[in-house]
Amino acid sequence: MHSIPLFQDRIIEIIKHDFHCEVVGDSENCKLFAALRTTNETIKTDRGYWNDHVMDVWQLIAVSTTELGHVKHLRQWHIPRFSMARAWANIQGEAKHDAEQSFVEIKEGLSFKRCESGQWFLLHSDGIGCAVAQGLIARMREDREFLEKARSLVKEENGMHFLEGNVLKTQGGHRIEHESRALLEAIAFEKITTKRLSAKYFGIFSAYCTYRDFALSTELTDVVLDELLETLKIKSNAHQSPGLRDMFVRVQEHLWGHEIWRNGLLVPAAQARFDLALAMSSLTRSQRTQFILMNGMHGGPVFLCLAVIHGFCTFEEYTDAISAPYQADSLEEQEVRKAVSYMALFGCLTE
Repeated sequence: MHSIPLFQDRIIEIIKHDFHCEVVGDSENCKLFAALRTTNETIKTDRGYWNDHVMDVWQLIAVSTTELGHVKHLRQWHIPRFSMARAWANIQGEAKHDAEQSFVEIKEGLSFKRCESGQWFLLHSDGIGCAVAQGLIARMREDREFLEKARSLVKEENGMHFLEGNVLKTQGGHRIEHESRALLEAIAFEKITTKRLSAKYFGIFSAYCTYRDFALSTELTDVVLDELLETLKIKSNAHQSPGLRDMFVRVQEHLWGHEIWRNGLLVPAAQARFDLALAMSSLTRSQRTQFILMNGMHGGPVFLCLAVIHGFCTFEEYTDAISAPYQADSLEEQEVRKAVSYMALFGCLTE
């Protein structure tokens, strides 16, 4: 009679250990785990110590089980701390009946909803629903104070936003400024919540340094184009699942009306270089920055990166493809997922 609860308890302990998180909610046949992953966090593992190099991220893990207690589905999300703070910013007090005060959209398809009793639930479009401990909600809402302070540091002049006193510059010494107020708020938020903000810890500030300091974000040389052609030979064949192969074909037809690559060049190298230059020049500076980050940090295949930017592939699908060699609970995979959450956020803040 006690085998199912004991089996579920064992699953809970395994997930807590492997993902380095805590139980923060449950419903029938569903458990919710969470942890705030902080910059330069040191995690002890069976293989030694792991140092995190991504800015703060909220990790949520929902585990659904069968009636017999077996794991049916494990779903995880990585939400930049700034995104979570901004999502909760409009929730005031403990109002229970105001519809605007009872729904918080974290990202597309993922939200928190409060019922009339005051209990919050995590809801996902794929059917996941789980009651959430008030302690987690309170912890997430604590960052509202940091967000308000960050917003107060952002000033505007002639349509450009910058940080008060210009107290922060890029690694290349450039002033931090942009038309997007939200982008500057995110950078200010990172500065406030981090002991020492540095571009070596990947987040919005680091992405902006790439955007502002790297010549590749505004210009392409023949050397760079040749390097991209070389990565086609190395990377594209390594990601040739039927689904990705079809996606690569659709991307090429969208960009050029014909294929330039399928297990090898289909056109002369000069033509392929010209086509790649055309595709890259059509990207905005922010999109090109995202391309640089995906290709540079993860070795993302050229067509996979272009597929994400042109909407043929979501960042979640990109993450699944890049992290496929790793186990779901591996720190390598977690690093990929956290970094991609910031790549996606950078695009949202600058589009």
